[in-house]
Amino acid sequence: MTTAAMPSSSPYYARTVSHESVSSLVHDEQPSVSSVSTRTLADLPFTADLPLYRRKDLEIGELLGRGRFSQVHAIDRIRHRTPGDNEYAYTEHRYVMKHIQNKLFASRHHRKFAKDLTSAIADLVTEAMYLTKLRHPHIVQLRGLTLGGTSVLKRKGAVGGDYFLLLDSMEETLDQRIQLTWKKLYATGRKSSSNSSSEQQQQQPRQPLSLLLAKTRYAWQMADAIKYLHDHQILYRDLKPENVGFILDSSAPHDDNDGDGDDKKQYKLQLFDFGLARELDEPASNESKLYSLSASGTRRYMAPETFNPPGKYNYKADVYSWAMVLYEMLSHIKPFALFTCQLHEELVCRLGGRPRIKEIQWPAECQTDESARLLARELETLLHQAWNQNLQQRLSMAAVCDRVQEILQHQGQAAQQRVEIEEDYDQQRLSAKLKSLSNNNNSSANLEDSAAMIIFQKKTSTSELTIATESMASDSELDEDHPRGRWSHSSARSSISSKGTLFVRE
Repeated sequence: MTTAAMPSSSPYYARTVSHESVSSLVHDEQPSVSSVSTRTLADLPFTADLPLYRRKDLEIGELLGRGRFSQVHAIDRIRHRTPGDNEYAYTEHRYVMKHIQNKLFASRHHRKFAKDLTSAIADLVTEAMYLTKLRHPHIVQLRGLTLGGTSVLKRKGAVGGDYFLLLDSMEETLDQRIQLTWKKLYATGRKSSSNSSSEQQQQQPRQPLSLLLAKTRYAWQMADAIKYLHDHQILYRDLKPENVGFILDSSAPHDDNDGDGDDKKQYKLQLFDFGLARELDEPASNESKLYSLSASGTRRYMAPETFNPPGKYNYKADVYSWAMVLYEMLSHIKPFALFTCQLHEELVCRLGGRPRIKEIQWPAECQTDESARLLARELETLLHQAWNQNLQQRLSMAAVCDRVQEILQHQGQAAQQRVEIEEDYDQQRLSAKLKSLSNNNNSSANLEDSAAMIIFQKKTSTSELTIATESMASDSELDEDHPRGRWSHSSARSSISSKGTLFVRE
């Protein structure tokens, strides 16, 4: 696992960004000392390394996505002041701008929306604070902050987009990759009621083994990022495919094709959206410690203990979410897609129901290759251990990382063995080919000797010239354009009799 230094901070530091501390932005009150501002953000580690921008410095592009409270736009260009004069220069970056929805901010004076706006601002500030501290290859990087901090939202004529975070741009989300690529290219276990759809599903191939291995590597990247958070006493709480993105991996070998479709580009996963993350006061190694936190996240991915009385949970809630995301990656089916909240409460949270493993269409190699069959069994076992209803029996994220790494190492060894077997087979084929060529050379010498034994028989009744040889070349040799093999006449019609004798009719 990639390690990074994490500056020390007081426990529950992130939760000091309370709704009350941000409420002054909604109700036009004077910000209190505990309110979040640029000074507070600047006091956090790494903030000094981040540039500060105004909204007018950004050339805003298309709308890329929208959440409950926020929205994300592409950034086409960023304006910079040229040192020494008043001229501006523009640079292009693959960044995105995340900010509060303008419609929500415009309704800030309505009591109905005041609470939502308070939550939206608090979540965005919380995310900024975390991302100024976190450094991990599988966590999105913060590239810039708002000049003036949240105080810009107090200005006359302010809009929701005035306070923003500048983040790395993702190629696509994991949800998009699953639904728009994997699900369309490869078969799923769920049968459709439509005959045409069923026929189409039957025609779809199973996912290749190379793609399954790529998904396993992606699963490890997610687990490694969550483990990094847990190592620094941060509970993520919102793991789902929509909050995981693909970014180009410049460090990956160019010839290391991940089997993910026809695209030869190399990607890695990154987590984003830390608005629901919370810092806890005990390390993840203390598995008996439970916390009274609100049930936050997307229901289908949330652990049962977050709903069940007394509503206390710990770091292992993220492990359950990870298992649900892995299941969706493997099956291309959203867990509990047809469940109502009441049904989910009864069957999943109370009775411990889980998605059906048999919905996963494993690669065809799992039927013939022992290492591929072992990969499928190990992933099935891992799913059961990671979404276990019993917290004591559920794996920790550190244990998940170790298990996935063991699986990948075993598959790497199996792949190396397959390469060695293929190389041995290729060597045997090459030796056999060389031996065959040597035998063919000897046969060619015999053919030249037998050609001298051609018998010309003049048949006056049919006026035919029969050409016979005691030995004949193979079909492939006869097809070659070789002078010795040509027996033709400018006005002749050729045919081969059933006895193999060549007749040339004049």
